[in-house]
Amino acid sequence: MATEELVKEQFEFLGIDIDSIVLAKCVKLCEEYNIDPETLVEQWMAYSVSNLNGAPPTEEHLNALERKEFSKRGADHVSFEKTKKIEHSPPNYYKAPIDIQYPF
Repeated sequence: MATEELVKEQFEFLGIDIDSIVLAKCVKLCEEYNIDPETLVEQWMAYSVSNLNGAPPTEEHLNALERKEFSKRGADHVSFEKTKKIEHSPPNYYKAPIDIQYPF
């Protein structure tokens, strides 16, 4: 379970200080998307370096991260759930004509 203390430790390990509002948002993201603080911070670093030139986390930046990265998880999960329930029957074109199957 994510706590503000665990999230803060992960950011401090990388030399990043964050305020209490950002900590609360990070904990909310961890709980909502079922990820641990270490994974969140890794996701943040990748996103920040790729999109924000390494900017520190802010509430706005975390909202953008959520929209861009974590919303994909929800969409992928939903599309997987929809596709796994579909049952397919084998196509008929693999069957030989009746007169060849039963020549007598």
